[in-house]
Amino acid sequence: MLRALRLSVADITEDYRLWFRERMYGEVEEELNREWRNRWRASTKGRTTFSFVPDAAGGRRLVSTEMPYAVARLVTGHGMLRAKMFEMGLATDPYCACGDPETAEHIIMEY
Repeated sequence: MLRALRLSVADITEDYRLWFRERMYGEVEEELNREWRNRWRASTKGRTTFSFVPDAAGGRRLVSTEMPYAVARLVTGHGMLRAKMFEMGLATDPYCACGDPETAEHIIMEY
Protein backbone atom coordinates (compact mmCIF):
# COMPACT_ATOMS: atom_id res chain seq x y z
CA MET A 1 0.00 0.00 0.00
CA LEU A 2 2.81 2.41 0.87
CA ARG A 3 4.56 1.69 -2.41
CA ALA A 4 1.38 2.53 -4.28
CA LEU A 5 1.23 5.85 -2.50
CA ARG A 6 4.83 6.60 -3.47
CA LEU A 7 4.27 5.97 -7.18
CA SER A 8 4.59 9.08 -9.24
CA VAL A 9 2.26 10.08 -12.03
CA ALA A 10 5.10 9.24 -14.45
CA ASP A 11 5.31 5.68 -13.06
CA ILE A 12 1.57 5.16 -13.41
CA THR A 13 1.57 6.67 -16.89
CA GLU A 14 4.46 4.41 -17.98
CA ASP A 15 2.79 1.31 -16.51
CA TYR A 16 -0.46 2.16 -18.26
CA ARG A 17 1.34 2.83 -21.55
CA LEU A 18 3.07 -0.57 -21.39
CA TRP A 19 -0.16 -2.36 -20.45
CA PHE A 20 -2.07 -0.62 -23.25
CA ARG A 21 0.63 -1.40 -25.83
CA GLU A 22 0.71 -5.09 -24.87
CA ARG A 23 -3.07 -5.29 -25.02
CA MET A 24 -3.20 -3.58 -28.43
CA TYR A 25 -0.47 -5.85 -29.82
CA GLY A 26 -2.41 -8.87 -28.57
CA GLU A 27 -5.64 -7.70 -30.18
CA VAL A 28 -3.92 -6.85 -33.46
CA GLU A 29 -2.19 -10.25 -33.50
CA GLU A 30 -5.51 -12.02 -32.87
CA GLU A 31 -7.18 -10.10 -35.69
CA LEU A 32 -4.30 -10.80 -38.09
CA ASN A 33 -4.39 -14.52 -37.24
CA ARG A 34 -8.17 -14.58 -37.74
CA GLU A 35 -7.83 -12.90 -41.15
CA TRP A 36 -4.94 -15.20 -42.11
CA ARG A 37 -6.97 -18.28 -41.08
CA ASN A 38 -9.99 -17.14 -43.13
CA ARG A 39 -7.88 -16.45 -46.21
CA TRP A 40 -5.98 -19.73 -45.81
CA ARG A 41 -9.23 -21.72 -45.69
CA ALA A 42 -10.78 -19.88 -48.66
CA SER A 43 -7.72 -19.90 -50.91
CA THR A 44 -7.26 -22.26 -53.83
CA LYS A 45 -3.47 -21.94 -53.54
CA GLY A 46 -1.24 -24.12 -51.39
CA ARG A 47 -3.71 -26.97 -51.07
CA THR A 48 -0.97 -29.58 -50.65
CA THR A 49 0.37 -27.68 -47.66
CA PHE A 50 -3.21 -27.14 -46.44
CA SER A 51 -3.79 -30.90 -46.41
CA PHE A 52 -0.94 -31.24 -43.89
CA VAL A 53 -1.34 -27.90 -42.07
CA PRO A 54 -5.02 -26.87 -42.15
CA ASP A 55 -4.64 -24.23 -39.43
CA ALA A 56 -2.48 -21.32 -40.59
CA ALA A 57 -1.56 -20.05 -37.14
CA GLY A 58 -0.96 -23.57 -35.85
CA GLY A 59 1.26 -24.23 -38.82
CA ARG A 60 3.70 -21.63 -37.56
CA ARG A 61 4.23 -23.81 -34.50
CA LEU A 62 4.14 -27.10 -36.41
CA VAL A 63 6.43 -26.26 -39.31
CA SER A 64 9.87 -25.43 -37.99
CA THR A 65 12.22 -22.99 -39.67
CA GLU A 66 14.78 -25.73 -39.16
CA MET A 67 12.77 -28.14 -41.32
CA PRO A 68 15.00 -29.98 -43.80
CA TYR A 69 14.80 -28.63 -47.35
CA ALA A 70 13.51 -31.92 -48.82
CA VAL A 71 10.71 -32.17 -46.25
CA ALA A 72 9.68 -28.55 -46.84
CA ARG A 73 9.51 -29.16 -50.61
CA LEU A 74 7.44 -32.29 -50.05
CA VAL A 75 4.95 -30.63 -47.65
CA THR A 76 4.50 -27.64 -49.96
CA GLY A 77 3.98 -29.85 -53.02
CA HIS A 78 7.11 -28.54 -54.74
CA GLY A 79 9.18 -31.69 -54.47
CA MET A 80 10.23 -33.41 -57.67
CA LEU A 81 7.49 -36.00 -57.51
CA ARG A 82 6.26 -37.58 -60.71
CA ALA A 83 2.75 -36.06 -60.53
CA LYS A 84 4.23 -32.55 -60.32
CA MET A 85 6.85 -33.28 -62.96
CA PHE A 86 4.13 -34.67 -65.25
CA GLU A 87 2.13 -31.44 -64.81
CA MET A 88 5.21 -29.50 -65.89
CA GLY A 89 5.85 -31.77 -68.89
CA LEU A 90 9.00 -33.24 -67.35
CA ALA A 91 7.75 -36.81 -66.86
CA THR A 92 5.95 -39.20 -69.19
CA ASP A 93 3.42 -40.21 -66.53
CA PRO A 94 2.41 -39.16 -62.98
CA TYR A 95 2.62 -42.61 -61.40
CA CYS A 96 4.61 -44.00 -58.51
CA ALA A 97 6.19 -47.47 -58.75
CA CYS A 98 3.09 -48.84 -56.98
CA GLY A 99 0.78 -47.48 -59.70
CA ASP A 100 -0.84 -44.61 -57.76
CA PRO A 101 -0.16 -40.97 -58.66
CA GLU A 102 3.09 -39.92 -56.97
CA THR A 103 1.93 -36.92 -54.91
CA ALA A 104 3.11 -35.58 -51.55
CA GLU A 105 0.00 -37.00 -49.90
CA HIS A 106 0.71 -40.42 -51.40
CA ILE A 107 4.35 -40.46 -50.29
CA ILE A 108 3.69 -39.19 -46.76
CA MET A 109 0.37 -40.86 -45.96
CA GLU A 110 0.22 -44.04 -48.02
CA TYR A 111 3.61 -45.17 -49.27
